[in-house]
Order: sequence, then C-alpha cells, then structure tokens
Amino acid sequence: MSFFPPDYKPAAGSSQKSDEKAGPNPNYIDQSKLVDGEKAVMIICGQYPDHVISGKSYWTQAKDGERAVHKKFPFHKGVPSNYKDEIQLGFDANKRNVEYGKHTEKDLGYPKSFVSFLAYFNKQTTLSKYPDLAEKGSFKIVTFDRNDLREALEDTLAMDSYFAHPTGIYNFKMTLKRKGTSMTTSYTLVPELLPKTPAAVSKAWIEAKDTIWLPALYEQGDPFKGKPAEEKEPACGLPPTQRDDYGADTDIANASASKSEIGDGWG
Repeated sequence: MSFFPPDYKPAAGSSQKSDEKAGPNPNYIDQSKLVDGEKAVMIICGQYPDHVISGKSYWTQAKDGERAVHKKFPFHKGVPSNYKDEIQLGFDANKRNVEYGKHTEKDLGYPKSFVSFLAYFNKQTTLSKYPDLAEKGSFKIVTFDRNDLREALEDTLAMDSYFAHPTGIYNFKMTLKRKGTSMTTSYTLVPELLPKTPAAVSKAWIEAKDTIWLPALYEQGDPFKGKPAEEKEPACGLPPTQRDDYGADTDIANASASKSEIGDGWG
C-alpha cells in the first residue's frame, strides 16, 4: 500500500515560494514552527486515506476581526477559480506593509503543494513552541509544504528498508532540524531505523488511531474528532415509493423505512 494518496504530485519538478502562516496550534506542526537550531523527532503512524492527505493549500486573509483559515484541497480537485478573492497577502507584501484592499494581484500569496500526515512525537524539550511535549509525547499532524522536505520524505519512503508495520506504525523515526533564519533558512530530514516499535507508541496508537481523520481538513473540520459516522441506509435497501398517476414509482419524501429496520526513550 502506498503512503501517498493516488493523486499525489511529487515534489521533483515543482516550485514553491515562501510565505508566512498563522500562529501555532499544539495539534499541528510544520517546518516553520521550528526556530534556528531546533529539532523535532517523530514516528509516522498511519497511511492514506485516513491519516495522510495531500494537495494544494493557502491561508485566507484575516479581515474584519475574522481569523485566517487554512484551506486545503486534494490535487485532483485543485483550488477554486476565485481563490484570489480570499488568499492572504504574500510574504513580500507584508514586509512592505501593503494594506489589504489596496493591494495588487502581485501582492497576493499563492497556493502551495503540501503533504500532511500523522506522527507521534516523543517527550522532548527541544521545541520552544510546543511546551506540551516537555510533559509527555503526543500525536501531531505534520505538514510539509516545502519541496525540499517533501522530496526528502518521498526519497525515504521509496527505500525498501523503510516501511509500515501491519499495525500502521512505521519502522523508523525521522529527525527534522532547522538551521538559519529568514532567507538563509534550511532544513534537514534524517530517517533512522528503529530496532523495535516503542511500547508507548504502540499503546498510544491503539488508543488514538480511530479518533483522528485527516480528510476533515479538506472541509476545515477538526481531524481529532474522528471519522464521521456513515449514513444509515434503509433496511429494505431502497427508499419507500408510491405510484403516480402515470404509473411511475416516485420516492415518498420523509417516509420512514420499515418497522424491522435494524515510552518515550527513542528520541
């Protein structure tokens, strides 16, 4: 089974520009949340379709007291044709203090290719923006929207020695490290095989895997509320009908069905 969604577009050959995003949420992490010299250690858990998504994304412009929204769309769907009506100003425009509403099209940001996946982070004190990890490990949704990091992830997963166990937990940990600031920033993503899955990760995964569903992000929903319940179909298999004056069967609106319807030391 492939880690990536079937419509995933590899990083090689694509181009990305840098842009700024909204503030941190403890359940989410991307490369920009690390500061110079910091590193994050993680184990990937789960696969497509429940725990991996990819596509194009952008932040909306915060205005009139509203918060910016991070919108994500699968590759095969693409962004809406009117995305420029709501996309935020670009990094350069913000540096020049361009006022939204008095901007030109060149001042706008642009949709970026991304991959988001679920990973377990062990207890670690190296991430200043994630004090929760100083207390205990937890699952976080990781997003890479830089081509160099997406390509590093693709290269790792293309190696035969790195794979997911039948449980859905991968057999390696990854260390993401940031070096530099602003235009001199660079990142490295280094995999390392694990001799065995840490017991704390296995236990946490069993408890959490059915309560996290990443496709909710396509609708700006909360992926930590789990997968929506399937809609129940009538036990008879077909909706109730009645015959009209022309002899055709039509659905009876709002009719009921029938009465018989039934630890942590790996960082």
